This record gives sequence, structure tokens and C-alpha cells, in this order.
Amino acid sequence: MKWTLLFFFFSLTAFAQEIKILTWNTFLIPPPWNTTRQSERVRQMVEKLPTLNHDIMFFQETFFVKKRKLIIQALEKTHPHVVIPVKGKKLKQLQDSGLMIASRHPLDILGQVIFDDCIHSDCLASKSAILVEMTLASDKKIQLVTTHLQAWDDDKAMLIRRKQLQQVKNLMKTHQRPGIPQFIVGDLNMDGRISKEYPGALSFMEMTSTPLTGYLKFTNGFPTKDCFKNPGGNSDGQWLDHVWIKTNGSEAVVTNKKVLPIIGTIRSRECPLSDHYAVEALITL
Repeated sequence: MKWTLLFFFFSLTAFAQEIKILTWNTFLIPPPWNTTRQSERVRQMVEKLPTLNHDIMFFQETFFVKKRKLIIQALEKTHPHVVIPVKGKKLKQLQDSGLMIASRHPLDILGQVIFDDCIHSDCLASKSAILVEMTLASDKKIQLVTTHLQAWDDDKAMLIRRKQLQQVKNLMKTHQRPGIPQFIVGDLNMDGRISKEYPGALSFMEMTSTPLTGYLKFTNGFPTKDCFKNPGGNSDGQWLDHVWIKTNGSEAVVTNKKVLPIIGTIRSRECPLSDHYAVEALITL
């Protein structure tokens, strides 16, 4: 019996595969809308990102196209598979979605939705969600959708976030297949610690989220004084950046998820390189 159990354990280990993912709102909004030492921050981003050893990286707010190209160039040897959503065609959509994916493994684009509704300055961007399927060397597949949902916490913003999630849900359902897990990754603009809409959103999407490990329990709302101006100001900290899972009958599980500060030096001070910390998640398939 002992040897049978050991054989079963080692068989599971042999067939299991781990995927390490990163999601990060980079706060790369171009002038004249924003002046936050973008050149200094990007110069250090391109040094640090290739060393972090993630299989796939999801970025939000890479609106500054010149700086985004520098990130792509820095990752081209380690993460050659890059996806950027198509920009919307509305006249007021001055910016694209700000989303970018960089992966070690091949990606197939399954679909994209451009959100129908928005308010405030979010309407200037082509807010979207894009779904990709990643094929691993073992031929295992996973589907990941990345997005940056409507900001602000007023009632209208929360209603728009729910409408945006409905579009994401429809996209995922169209491409859902038994045994292939699906993930939502990105800045969802819902505080996972205290937001009244967060549990309902998870239930609505039929997904789950594991708690953060480590000492940091927030990804946004920390001070950036003497580093760069933070137009949103400071708060007690919010957990806005998420990785949700829908197993679809697979054995996929998020085994570890933690906040990852990406720190550099600005004006001889130790500074965060964005107004968000990144989130790192380890997925076992």
C-alpha cells in the first residue's frame, strides 16, 4: 500500500506543471495628460522585467506607445509572444486599451471585446478585454483574459463595471471548453479586501479568488511623494489587481498569489516604478 501511494504521488508530480504569471498596472500615461517621470521609470522597468522569471506578463496602462515599445524590445528574447488589443474606432477613444501581454509560450488570440459603456476620463481610452489561449510544451492549454475595468467607486461606475464583466463573461463562455481552465487577470478596480461589489462580481463570473499571501495586502493607494506625482492621491491601500480562476473541470489551482513591489531609484530615492504594485501568481496545472 505504501509503495502504491508513493507511485501515485510521484505520478501526479510528474504530470503537474507550474505557470508563473505577473499582472502590473504600469502607470505609463503619456504627456500632456500625465508627467510622472515616465522615462526614468521605464528605463528601470526594462532592466528589471526580464529578470523576474515569469512565464507570462500582463500589463495595464501602457498608453505611452514609445515607452511600451521599449518594454517589448527588452522582453523580445525571453517573452517573444506579444499581444496588444485592437484600438476602438470611436472618435473620443484617443488612447488604445493600454493592455499588453508578453509570453514565453505561444498565444492564440481567441477574441476581444471593446466595452460599450464608460464614464469620466475612462471614455478617452478604448477600454477592452482580450482572451488568449496559451499552449505549453506539454500541450496543456489554459485560457487567460486580461482587462482594465472602469475606475471610481460611485454607483454609476459600479454599474458600468458589471456591464463590462457581462461582456467578459460572454467572451469567456463562447470559448469555454471542458478541462481547460480560464483566468481573468488585470486591474479590476474593485478592492478585494473591502469592496461591497467584489464577492458579488466573483459569484456573477462563476469564478474564485485565493487570498494574498505575504505581508502586503494592497496594490494601490500607497504614497509616491518625492518620487512622482500621483493624481489619485493616497488611501489606506486597495487591492485592485487580481487573478481569478474558473477551473472548467480541470485540476488547475492558484497555489500562491502575492503582491510584488517593483522598486527602483528616482532622484536618489527608493521609489515604486508605478502607482500600483504588481501581483504574482503561481498556477499548478
